[in-house]
Formats: sequence, C-alpha cells, structure tokens
Amino acid sequence: YGGVELKYSKFKVLVNRGKLEALRWVDDSFGGVPENAVEGCAFTDIYVGRNHYGLGKVSKEQRALFVVVDGKEVWYKWYQVLTVKTGPANITISGVLYNVSAAVEHGEDVTVTKTTVKNEGCRGTRQDVSLEEATEVEHDWELDQDIFSTVRGVLEVSPLAFDGIRWAATGVTNVTWLGRASAGEYVEHTHKVELEMQPRMACTVAMVGRRVDVQIPFTAWLSRDFSDGQPHRVAVTGVSRSQQVVGVRADVELCWALPGSAQC
Repeated sequence: YGGVELKYSKFKVLVNRGKLEALRWVDDSFGGVPENAVEGCAFTDIYVGRNHYGLGKVSKEQRALFVVVDGKEVWYKWYQVLTVKTGPANITISGVLYNVSAAVEHGEDVTVTKTTVKNEGCRGTRQDVSLEEATEVEHDWELDQDIFSTVRGVLEVSPLAFDGIRWAATGVTNVTWLGRASAGEYVEHTHKVELEMQPRMACTVAMVGRRVDVQIPFTAWLSRDFSDGQPHRVAVTGVSRSQQVVGVRADVELCWALPGSAQC
C-alpha cells in the first residue's frame, strides 16, 4: 500500500509475561480503535490489529487494518484491535496446591534452651527443673516468574505444618502479598525434668529438638478483579518454604563435679 515499505533491524516484541495483563480482542472498523487499545508504535496512531489473515497494524489516519497477504500489504476496513485492561484491580492468589512428592527437606538438631543446676551440699538431693521456651514456625511463598515480584494483593493459603511424619496443610488463612508472602507463629514449649543430684555436682539440663526446613513447589490461581464482572485469572507456579522445630524434649545433657574442697 502506498508503494513504499520500510525495514528496521531493531524492533520490540510484545510479550505478556506470565499472562499477567488482561488482553482482549475487540471488533472495530474504518480506523476506529476501542478504549485501552495497545499501540503498535509509540507516539503514533498505529495499533495492534488482526483479521483472519493474521496480525497487522490499524492506522487511524488511513482508516484501515494493514496485513501482509502473499507478500503484499493489503488493507481491510473490518478487523479486531488488541486491548489491555488498565486501572486499579484487587489481586488474589488462591487455590494453592502443594506438590508434596517434590519436597526438598533438610533437618538439624538444635538446642532450644538450657539451664545449669548445682548441688553444693554434702547430701544427695532431688530437684525438679522446669524449662520454658518458644520456637517460631515460619512460612514463605514466592512465585517463579520475576514479573510477579511487583504484584500487591492477598494470598489465600493453607500453611504447612509438620506432624512428626509428614508435612500437611492446615486451615486456610489470608496473608498479605507484597511480591511474596511470609507468615509465622510462636509455639510455647514447657518441659519438666526430675533430677537425682549427687553431692557437690552440677548438671546441665537442655531442651532440644530438630529444626526441619522444607521447600515444596505449588500451583495456584492469580485473579485480578477490575470490578467489571470479568476477573482475569492466570495459572501460576511457585515455591513454598517452611521451617519448624519438632520433637522438642528435655533431658540431662552433662554432669560434672564442682571444684574446690567440700566442707562436709
């Protein structure tokens, strides 16, 4: 059309990363373009269009869609224009499904707290030692693609908990999503140990457990609600990380004789 065709070695490719943007093809004609039409060239009245022959450009000035057919540029008066939803939207990530079979787990023994008990007398004694301490259960969720690091919304999810045998989902809760999400809670542990203390001895009583870390992939749905009755839903994947201290117990760790001579 017009007898002139320009070629450029540098250009941009339109990519909807993660399908985050709500794109839609809208019917139009004679150079018309709907609201929120996607520009084909910046600062020009050329927009992304298509018809049954394929992709092309809609020119408001030429009042037509131009498409290459059999090596030639042909114009059409009826076409579709690519549009993108804009404006504020409520974002929700929900329907989280964990792939527990792909879990990567690591564990290590830890000392939660300890105390030292002494018998400086010349007779054996019986002492009750109580240990109290809290451990934190931590959760973290993150999506795989970088494009979602800018997302702000709410995550509807069932955090994982270790029951001593396996990781299982707990009750559903809402967690603020700021590019990722984190949640945690403290678990109180109380244990009592009865000691038979020999004369002139000291013992360390420790509360110990095993810190278990797990990384589990998950799938979910990300929904953008523009309040128009047509929410935009995208399937997403990510990784959940959880940490918990399990198998907490208390016992005598070490005993030793007190230095110095006894006045017994």
